[in-house]
Amino acid sequence: MNRYLFKKLATVFIAFVIIAIVVVGGYLFIHPKDGRIVSGDYTILKGHYGKIDTYDPAVAVEGYKGGLDKAYYVFGKIKSSKDKGFTVITFNLYDENNKLLGVAVAGLDHLKKNKAYEFKALSLTNSADMEKISYYKIKNIG
Repeated sequence: MNRYLFKKLATVFIAFVIIAIVVVGGYLFIHPKDGRIVSGDYTILKGHYGKIDTYDPAVAVEGYKGGLDKAYYVFGKIKSSKDKGFTVITFNLYDENNKLLGVAVAGLDHLKKNKAYEFKALSLTNSADMEKISYYKIKNIG
């Protein structure tokens, strides 16, 4: 193998290794392993959880018809790195086979920079699917 070709291959290999390190490091930074969820300027703090609970009519979401004595909620705390106006948090809800069953939505007013706020995201899932919810993922915050 001539020297020129070897230098080219070595340069490509080094560039590939650097890109891989940046991608993996970025993933670990954006997806912390301590239970937090980071999305843009927002961080949902560790300790968040979802469960079926007594329906709370004070937690209103447009489109929810209510009338049930139970509902699925995602509970947690959120911080923002900047002052924010009205913020909507949306979670996708899945069964154990990764089938999307519905969403849970919470709205918060006026988030102050670096202050933690509690939220209670109400599910728009029907009662038959509510029992099948296995896990949730963040869909959108904004």
